[in-house]
Amino acid sequence: MESILNNPSGTPINDLFWNGMFWNQLIYPEHALDEVGGSTLLKTLESEGGFPDFAACLCLDGYSNLLPEKKTSVMQMVAGLLEARLPENLRRLAGFTHVNAFYFCGIINPGIDENLQERLEALRQEVCSVSRLPSTLGIAFTRGRSLPNWRSAAQHAVVAQRRKVRFGCNRTYIYEESFLSPSFSKSEHWRFGARLDNLVKSGDPGRTDGVLREVSGVLFRENYLPLNHLRPILQSHIILMAQTAREAGADDDGITPETESYLSQIAVTFDYSDLKSIFESAAENFTRRVHNCSKCLSGRLVSEVERIIKACLDDPGLGLKIISQTVGTNPSYLSRRFKQEKGIGLSEYINMHRIEKAKRLLMDGKLGITEVAYAAGFGSMQNFDRVFRQVEDMSPRDWRKSKSFQNE
Repeated sequence: MESILNNPSGTPINDLFWNGMFWNQLIYPEHALDEVGGSTLLKTLESEGGFPDFAACLCLDGYSNLLPEKKTSVMQMVAGLLEARLPENLRRLAGFTHVNAFYFCGIINPGIDENLQERLEALRQEVCSVSRLPSTLGIAFTRGRSLPNWRSAAQHAVVAQRRKVRFGCNRTYIYEESFLSPSFSKSEHWRFGARLDNLVKSGDPGRTDGVLREVSGVLFRENYLPLNHLRPILQSHIILMAQTAREAGADDDGITPETESYLSQIAVTFDYSDLKSIFESAAENFTRRVHNCSKCLSGRLVSEVERIIKACLDDPGLGLKIISQTVGTNPSYLSRRFKQEKGIGLSEYINMHRIEKAKRLLMDGKLGITEVAYAAGFGSMQNFDRVFRQVEDMSPRDWRKSKSFQNE
């Protein structure tokens, strides 16, 4: 890899990855295994003019959709443009990280680099033109040359770049204090959960845009929750939506691997636009699954259940779990749907038909009471006697005697 992946300036791509790892530790110290790495780099900065005046995050939107070989060429191209278009003092520690972002920083020469924003905007536009990818640039200035201030600027450059979620990509954003606002409350979080639950349960794709516009509008509003807060919130909502889809009748065989995929993607995604897309895709998918399930089962589910009960009535194991597996739907959904259409619970319906069969066999007189119990699908004499008494208010034996007396 080291021998072939070199950018046009000759800087090994491995160095870019190292710098990328450095930026990752600088911006997200809560995810770093050690303290901010690269002590040699820090010492070099201090000896060559001190810590930077600004930090920048250049995000290549749509990069994750490229083929692997195309990604390599784009990475080389951007690294080359950074080195060709910016003097060394404005592109220190250039690093490619978080899948689709270049980070760099610099020390501004008074009177020479005062048009920094214009220079970086011109670079961003050239990146768009050459890579044919939209790109977004976030810039933040330090309050003083120290490691804490540098870290703050690096984090704020990312916050500035995230404005594309609300205001569009292909722009340069300069960080301002007004970008941050108080986080949303726990009550809002639970309200969103209820809105998403109702959306998925309804199986109505027509409601998706409106609900997601409301929910995403807060989750991804200008305060932009830190990743270690946002990720678990998104993951918890996805888990709850998946469970709602199961309970609404969607096929669990499809939901489980998709849910695992959504959770895994969120765990490794840094770009807020991509996080928003993953989250909204999950909501749309689960809602559509419930819609397709309801459409497919409408008018045939209950009749299919009745057919299964009739064919398997003598099987003591016949019940909600077996029937739901046979028809391919969620047990809770099947139970609710059956009672809505028949006005009686599934277990009660099965027992009612077993008792009717048992009464016919008792009237025939050829089988003993225990044989009748098993022939009618009851797994034990005790269960048969209990259910029979509930329905007929007498034991099977007394019922047979009463019918024999009536026939004399």
